[in-house]
Amino acid sequence: MAVARLEHASLGFDYVCRCSRRHCLAPTGSTSKALRILFGLIALVAFNTLGGWLASSWQLPLPGALVGLIVLLAVLLTVGRSWQAPLGRVAEPLIAHLSLLFIAPTIGAFYLSQHLNEQLPLIVAILFISTSVAMALLTLLVRWLTRDKRALKQ
Repeated sequence: MAVARLEHASLGFDYVCRCSRRHCLAPTGSTSKALRILFGLIALVAFNTLGGWLASSWQLPLPGALVGLIVLLAVLLTVGRSWQAPLGRVAEPLIAHLSLLFIAPTIGAFYLSQHLNEQLPLIVAILFISTSVAMALLTLLVRWLTRDKRALKQ
């Protein structure tokens, strides 16, 4: 039987033509990949929405997206590795293009330059202090995580 294969919109649907003149759309491996990516995207949006709802309903002083990330972390730690692959497929391109997300705040800072100039010394001090604290904590964390490896080598 002759089989003609055409990819439709890169979703992995195979158009199968058989000699019996039956036509069907059959899901293939790339279809399940597209569905896993869709599942990952829906899960990330759902956790973001859940975090926003929790932050507003409980009147938390944290942004909703951060609360959503904390809930997502708790779910990933309890559920296990079954969600990591679909979420990773969606999160990796977002992280790779993270710099694009800074365009909107940059434009906002441009239009609010008068207010920004008034608070510039405070902003610079906060950025310097927070960066120094983050670097110091990261240094301590790396030393703590690698202490067992150094003890084994000696």
